[in-house]
Amino acid sequence: GSVTPFGSFIPWLAFEPVAGWLGRFMFEFARDEGNMRATLRAIYADKSRVDEELIRWIRGPALTTEAGRCGPILFASLFKSKPGATWEDALRPERGGYAGPVYCVWGDKDPWITPRYIAALRGIRPGLPVDWIDAGHCPHHERPQEFNALLTRWLRGLRPPPP
Repeated sequence: GSVTPFGSFIPWLAFEPVAGWLGRFMFEFARDEGNMRATLRAIYADKSRVDEELIRWIRGPALTTEAGRCGPILFASLFKSKPGATWEDALRPERGGYAGPVYCVWGDKDPWITPRYIAALRGIRPGLPVDWIDAGHCPHHERPQEFNALLTRWLRGLRPPPP
């Protein structure tokens, strides 16, 4: 599929004022503390990691004047932009995509990015190394020590490309 939030372009959503209204609505919904907390609790396996500090880290920047001006425009662009590159284009060097190493650390309880994505990525990059962590959508935050240990091990195993 396309590397976009929706995977496809819906033409009538791109027209103003529809895209602008949807952008404002989505931005306000996303930065509302109750909605943010509920979303994070839905995607975190370890609910104790959804604490006041995390909410402040994420929500604080969204409450600035600049975010109030730019946030709705950013969210509206989700409706106005046509789908971009496919994963195949982005990850296949023969199509001009990224040629470097790829590694996945996946939260096995992630409700958004499910294991079918691994199968799709391995179809593009056979042998793709994947490690699973007992976590949700944010394994780097839910299990930072485990995540960092896995990432460090993988990075230490990389070798520079031949000249």
